[in-house]
Amino acid sequence: MRRCALLGLLLALLALPGAAVAAPGASVEVDGRQLELDARQMAADADVPPTTYLVDGAPRQLTGISVRRLVGLTGASADAVSAVTAEGADKALLQLTAPELVAGAFAEGEPLVWIDEQDRTSILRPRTDTAPATIVSSAPGSPLLMRLDGATLLEVRTPIVSTDSAQVGEKVSLRGSAVGGEGQLTYTWTFDDGTTAEGREVRHAFTRPGSYRVRVSVIDTAGGGGSSPAVTIRVGSAKKAPRGGTGSGQGGGGADATGGTGQAGTGADATGGTGQGGTGADPS
Repeated sequence: MRRCALLGLLLALLALPGAAVAAPGASVEVDGRQLELDARQMAADADVPPTTYLVDGAPRQLTGISVRRLVGLTGASADAVSAVTAEGADKALLQLTAPELVAGAFAEGEPLVWIDEQDRTSILRPRTDTAPATIVSSAPGSPLLMRLDGATLLEVRTPIVSTDSAQVGEKVSLRGSAVGGEGQLTYTWTFDDGTTAEGREVRHAFTRPGSYRVRVSVIDTAGGGGSSPAVTIRVGSAKKAPRGGTGSGQGGGGADATGGTGQAGTGADATGGTGQGGTGADPS
């Protein structure tokens, strides 16, 4: 009886608002703060399609969120971070340095984070010519502990867009803004379609229908940086121009306005039909 009462009390405490409950995802230390990224956020921003990596001498197909994009979810910029360090459940460490965080740094594919069937959150550093691939994982149902080194956060605001609903080929205007920073600020846009652009104000046209999560990252000359929240732009197929109809008909006629009558022509639409004038006797 007493054991049941204690169990009920424990469940009630876990249900209280603000109660900490372990869950898969990432717990990231950045600029003196601890930020929690859950499985839903990571899935919504997954940008690495199924890719084959060589792990422990065997091919393994993985998909998930790139480390670059995960860094952006914390509000930091991957271009302003000196290193990303992750700690597994067995205290094993994995580190990616600044050159390894550059897009395309690894031949096989991007370093990525994913959650497996056992609710373990893992991170992969792909193999190189001199080192094998490395993976560290959290305990099942727990977040992966990560740290961003050298990150000084800038506050980057949600981009202002001319429209959040466009057609294929239509140019969308976007403008970014940041608070703080030292010296010149560099704005880099990612459009979720494999393309990028630089500049505080840019214009972009999407070439395929879909839903795109657009972000802007900002770095300053002192090594600070940040990334904006994503803004979603939905792109539909370009509208096709209506096709005009054709038609023919025999028009009535007469020698003048008082002449005989004829049969009106018919057409598929308002542009259809031409009539052939008839003849008639002048009543005068």
